[in-house]
Amino acid sequence: MKPVIPDLFGAFSGFTSRIEGLDQLERVRRGMWVHSFTPRPPVGQTPHEVMWRHDKMVVRYYVPPQATKLAPVVLVPSMINRAYILDLEPGRSLVQALSHLGHPTYLIDWGTPGPEDAKEDVGYVLFELLHRAIDRICRHGKTKTVHLFGYCMGGTIAAMYAALRPGHIRSLCTLAAPVKFSEGGRFRDFVAPL
Repeated sequence: MKPVIPDLFGAFSGFTSRIEGLDQLERVRRGMWVHSFTPRPPVGQTPHEVMWRHDKMVVRYYVPPQATKLAPVVLVPSMINRAYILDLEPGRSLVQALSHLGHPTYLIDWGTPGPEDAKEDVGYVLFELLHRAIDRICRHGKTKTVHLFGYCMGGTIAAMYAALRPGHIRSLCTLAAPVKFSEGGRFRDFVAPL
């Protein structure tokens, strides 16, 4: 009979990995505590007017400091993030920068989706929400075309809209927007049924 020699090193490394896991868990717990109880800085501070509302969507208008003849810029944020991602704080705000450059700036705020919105599809977003908003923005700005800027998922939506309604779009700019789904990646299976 062969004597059983305990694997002390293996037992020790298993024990230390559990301790390291507990340390990591404690760091996460502390981070959650700090995040939960630290006051959030005010966001969305750039002065604006509410130009139009439809369902949960709000279109905000940022008046340039001086009247110009520049074409309006329409900012389309992701539907996942809040619209203030494009207006974080004074000095760190895309809407503020565009407005100060003299562009009449409009920000689409999709609102907070709820269970009642589960039936809405891409067509609803493009034609019921975005198209109607851009139509009203064109009338408000007394123009036929706008510069369209889309961020993240909002960039994907903006690109689809520009492809479907090119007559309304003077230019299109997207940032961090997935738009080329044909080569695969994680989104291919998601968009294949569309």
